[in-house]
Amino acid sequence: MPARNQKQWTADPPLQKGEWIDSRIYSEQTIFDEEIDKIFKHVWVPVCHESELPEPYDFRTMTIAREPIVVARGPDKEVRAFLNVCPHRGMLIERRPSGSFLEAQASGNPKRMTCMFHAWQFDMKGNCVYVAREKEGYQDRLCKEDVGLRRLRCEVKFGGFVWVSLDDNPMSLEEWAGEPFECLRKSIDAEPLQVFHYHKAIIDTNYKLWHDTNSEFYHDFMHYHNRVTGFNDAYFARKNFAYKNGHVVVGTFEVNYQNYQGFESRAALSFPHLPPNQWYMIDLYPGFNFNLRGSALRCDIMTPIGPNKVMIEFRGLGLKRDTPEERNTRINHHNSIWGPFGRNLHEDLVGVAGQGATMAPGSENRRILHKTLKDAMEDDKAKHNVLPPSRFGVIELTRQRVRPETEIDTSENCPTCNGTGEVSAPVLIVDEIENALNYLHGEKQMSGLTLSVHPFLAAYFTKGLPSIQHKWWWRWRKWVKVKGEGSHQYLDFTVQDSAGNEVPSFLRLGRSRFQARSLAISSVRRG
Repeated sequence: MPARNQKQWTADPPLQKGEWIDSRIYSEQTIFDEEIDKIFKHVWVPVCHESELPEPYDFRTMTIAREPIVVARGPDKEVRAFLNVCPHRGMLIERRPSGSFLEAQASGNPKRMTCMFHAWQFDMKGNCVYVAREKEGYQDRLCKEDVGLRRLRCEVKFGGFVWVSLDDNPMSLEEWAGEPFECLRKSIDAEPLQVFHYHKAIIDTNYKLWHDTNSEFYHDFMHYHNRVTGFNDAYFARKNFAYKNGHVVVGTFEVNYQNYQGFESRAALSFPHLPPNQWYMIDLYPGFNFNLRGSALRCDIMTPIGPNKVMIEFRGLGLKRDTPEERNTRINHHNSIWGPFGRNLHEDLVGVAGQGATMAPGSENRRILHKTLKDAMEDDKAKHNVLPPSRFGVIELTRQRVRPETEIDTSENCPTCNGTGEVSAPVLIVDEIENALNYLHGEKQMSGLTLSVHPFLAAYFTKGLPSIQHKWWWRWRKWVKVKGEGSHQYLDFTVQDSAGNEVPSFLRLGRSRFQARSLAISSVRRG
């Protein structure tokens, strides 16, 4: 299509409903106000982690849907949340971002939340325990028992995160987010976690643009680190699993960190129950992200400030029991990708800031078409990248040129007999492989094995949540890397040790024994 005039530019595109959106959803104040009122005042928000409140009387302050919040640990070790607002004259009670109420503040006493305006004091349960000149000022018209703080729903759950809702009657936290957390629950609940990194960024962009970026991986072409360590068949075979309440979980794959210069495998510090170098991501509506890359858990907590401004708090977490050496390694692993100067994070922020610049309040309305263009390019085998429409309506598309192969040999041996005319029952191949792995893991005490099979079998072993590959990990507590080899026939497989050498004793001597054992097992099953 040629360049368009203003009337053509602002006209609705000839597409189906839902295939384009109006850019005003990213810029209009009235839409933003409605989202704050109807969404953020009713959802559960992960405001911090329990390790940031390690001692009684520790507190942190934050904002949810424009309401100031204070979260504090009481002397009974319970974590509670309140509006950070004095019921007397609506004064902000605590101005510090974090600290301890153990020591007295101005106009107050130790172990109390004190409003500096008129010295009203509250305990860690939100009870008003002191009103200055109560009898002289109010006589019998008001007493401190009637003016406690506004208590909020608060729970500690899913790896020790502190969740708060402004709604007095929300759906349970388990019902709200339990299903998407199933993929990580065993890993993050196995033992206490601890925050080792915190920083925040305030970006001139709409909060939904950050949420959109976390929900799709088309933009991963922007990340050099991801291209080098992850662009393989397993990476592109991942699926997004949608859950009720708007949440999404991204399927896992194995990250090859060693492919990036200066990086190393992170298998030694994998979270409990997590196979080595695996990667999971949970994206909670309307914009809270939990991202586990083997040795470090990243959590993004997003606070919308305006239609074109958002604050994002980034936390990195490891295991509380870490030795100093392990903690330093986790910090390096986390910050090399997600720290303020890491490989990936600043690239994501530049991306959403650029969108925010073109869709600022007052800018001309645009019809955002990139979803349709992405759908059209979905089956394109060449590497490509589609940038959002510029302020002039130009969509930039970059595509890798691929030279077609001039001669393709499509012949191959019979996939079942390999040209011999004799076959074994295909149903036995899975039993045969599992018996072989059990023998090598158990009797031979080997680890770091790589199983090479036909791509169809590789997909069968690695797809799904949990996959057969993950079940092997839970069974032997040893990770088996599965490779799809186009040169293998359907019933052919090989095993390599941790050094990449083929296991000759298994190939020459053990296979008939494993096959015989498999036949016996199958006979019992049929009988």
